[in-house]
Amino acid sequence: MHHKLGWVLTWAVSAQALMGFLDGYTGSRDPSDIPEEKGSFVPISVSAMAQHRRDNVGTDTLEYRYSKDSGQGTERRSSSLRSHSSESSDNSERQGLVEPYPLSQFNECDAGNIESTLQLRPLSGFVIPKGGIFFWYGLLTLGRWMGCFADLGWAWNIKPSKRIVSSRKASAPSAEFVESLVIFIYGSSNVFLEHLAGWGGAWTAQDLEHVSISVMFLGGGLCGMLIESIKVRHLLNRPIHLEPDPRDASESHEEWQEPKTYEFSMNPLPGLIIFLLGLMMSSHHQSSMVSTMVHKQWGTLLVGYSLARAVTYIIFYLSPPTSLLPSRPPSELISSFCLISGGLVFMASNKDTVAAMDDNGLDAMFIFTLTMGLTAFLMAWAMLVVAVKGWALRRTSRRATKMLAM
Repeated sequence: MHHKLGWVLTWAVSAQALMGFLDGYTGSRDPSDIPEEKGSFVPISVSAMAQHRRDNVGTDTLEYRYSKDSGQGTERRSSSLRSHSSESSDNSERQGLVEPYPLSQFNECDAGNIESTLQLRPLSGFVIPKGGIFFWYGLLTLGRWMGCFADLGWAWNIKPSKRIVSSRKASAPSAEFVESLVIFIYGSSNVFLEHLAGWGGAWTAQDLEHVSISVMFLGGGLCGMLIESIKVRHLLNRPIHLEPDPRDASESHEEWQEPKTYEFSMNPLPGLIIFLLGLMMSSHHQSSMVSTMVHKQWGTLLVGYSLARAVTYIIFYLSPPTSLLPSRPPSELISSFCLISGGLVFMASNKDTVAAMDDNGLDAMFIFTLTMGLTAFLMAWAMLVVAVKGWALRRTSRRATKMLAM
């Protein structure tokens, strides 16, 4: 059980996240907002700014005051005291400042498309945070290795019975079922969210590719949940499930017992789906070399997770677990590392981040090396937190034992 303070903090953070989502999603739909004021605060992406500049080449631009200008003489046809004192200072000033971007030059159609897209984007970012799913999936995998879910049978151990844990925990689904369920939800919801970037426009071949990946997630997650169902497993065994003849006393009943592998879930579907996703993203064509390399990095990391998970299943198929304590297979450390780092690189592969890297002359290894260091630090921090929790529980147990002895 969690401490009372832990429950309070959990509910407070959950309420804050929910209120932030509701405020961000419903606040932009206030009918009393003034369109002119709304347009000035719409965040513009790098690609939208570049497209606008290309469409408005040769148009007259407004005069803007430089930061060295004192403000005196701002009337028409008058000059300030410090206006353009030297050509070199003007050039340095122009290089140091972002070129002005008059939003008033946008037509109403473009502003409407941007607004409709931005209104739907908070929903997609909250429900399906893309790379964030793999990041949290990696932390969950690390938690399974550390033994955080041993009472549910998720720590690569045999599932405790009702005599040891509560009936709710004893009847909890397997970790592979939860993984398949998340994959199913990801695919079923992403089918309707893949066209948000081109909202109102024609579907492209890239949109259809992304929808196909979502359908793969939907079908793979559903198949994984069916594999984890005990009832479905018994129905699949029914054609060969014959009762032994009780009159034959010499017949051994051991051959009618369930295999030892039935006591432990080994479902390859979640790993297979992520393996295929990694292969697709490793060869996914992008608009720039940097973007292509970044996609190849996180695709390769997802492939590494799938291979490490396959090693785990091979180990436990040859020697199924027999203890209630966590097994801690070393291959799961590699799985969690690949998932956490792959999710971080995935989140860094968005268009704006890649455009900023191109503008500053950075290559794909910059993101990769930073992510590897951050991943190792996060894993060490998670292990330290769980270790402190174990120390606190052991100390509390000792105090309770001393009080009972008195």
